[in-house]
Amino acid sequence: MIRRALIAAIASLSLGCSGVLWGEHSSLDTGRIQIENTKIDLVNASGLLSLSMTLIGTAPAPVVNGLTLGATQTLVSGNFAYVSYNVQGSTRVGALEVIDISNPYFPKSKSLITYTGYNVNAMAINGSRLYLVGAQGDNINPPSYLRVLNLNPLTGLPTTEAALVYLPSYVANAVLVTSNFIFVSTGDNGGLSIVNNTNYTVLGQSNIYDSRALSMPTFTNALLVLGAQNGRVLAYNPAALSTSATGQTPAPTVSKALGGATIPESKGTLQSGVYFTVAAIGDGGFSIMCNTDGRVLQTQTPYPDATVPAGRNVTNAATIDNGLLYAGNGEGGVQVYSLQYANILSNGCDSLTLNRLGKIGFGSGISVNHVFARNNLLYVASGVSGLKIVSVSPPLLSNLVKDLNLTLVDFVTAPVVNILTGGGSTWLSPSTNRTVGGTSYW
Repeated sequence: MIRRALIAAIASLSLGCSGVLWGEHSSLDTGRIQIENTKIDLVNASGLLSLSMTLIGTAPAPVVNGLTLGATQTLVSGNFAYVSYNVQGSTRVGALEVIDISNPYFPKSKSLITYTGYNVNAMAINGSRLYLVGAQGDNINPPSYLRVLNLNPLTGLPTTEAALVYLPSYVANAVLVTSNFIFVSTGDNGGLSIVNNTNYTVLGQSNIYDSRALSMPTFTNALLVLGAQNGRVLAYNPAALSTSATGQTPAPTVSKALGGATIPESKGTLQSGVYFTVAAIGDGGFSIMCNTDGRVLQTQTPYPDATVPAGRNVTNAATIDNGLLYAGNGEGGVQVYSLQYANILSNGCDSLTLNRLGKIGFGSGISVNHVFARNNLLYVASGVSGLKIVSVSPPLLSNLVKDLNLTLVDFVTAPVVNILTGGGSTWLSPSTNRTVGGTSYW
């Protein structure tokens, strides 16, 4: 009842948005991006000489008030890449950088906005709006926030602020946007916050213990949420939500236990295509799930690295592009795998073969927080080492899985996957994960 009252109180808060873009602004040029164009030699490579990589360049982590920030996420939309930054611990300092990648081999930093009093943990784009989430100063209750920025569609730059929304949690760590709703993951004492995407009213909350990531598989009716301690995926039905009623407390329809993700206050990601979802589950590595029936097709624990303490060699993020899977393993660097079908006739959720190709390292003590790959370009949010942009020439392998690289044919022939039926599959009915302070969490 207390949490419901808090949601209702937050829903009634004035958004207090003046339209002015907040933060300290710097207009930049190509000089900020260090163009390197150096060949990357994979560590402990498997001998696939047809795979080659080049470090195009680095955007160094910004320094604010004497503090070196760490890159937390990278997001690509059209000709622009967006990078979020924060600092570890209780200090609230952050930044947002916009990089022009219209020529990805000569990226240009177009804007750097720094924030005192705010971390920026994650981002999403929908249309001409950029959605930022993170945490504010501890003197603001609750400190978890969502900010909505209007973007100039030609320059990709934020212009004005559309909304500031306070959320019922300590920190927000992921955001996903549809035409009707903004879904925000709000950590171990929060869960899934639901916000109206027109008037920015907080509509409700589903209590999920240690929620870390969100995704929505292509051609499906489900929202997936990654919960931790221990790792599990919960599937929700957005169509069951009202766009106007406040105080909603939706329950997941089905769930799938993955294990891993046992370290508190850690990172995780979900990336979904038509048939597959890859979940980064920290000390459990990553798992590849079949969206249709919830089967776990592959699981890979963090590849052993004697030079890195076990607690720092964890899979913070995983991404798939053109048959290659990249696992961002903190100080363990980026592990690269090929993902192949057993034969040329295989498709959908048929058996997959996962082969490790080698490791990309960025130096001792450099932690990979997030990875995102698209069109043979790999974007690595490498903490205090900033953003790394890597070009990839894929190996000459047959039957590489292209599930997350859609073509026009895919849009015509791919099935609509109804995850929420759960019938005859390994998806299970959800159960309570634990009860804390009288509140039950999924």
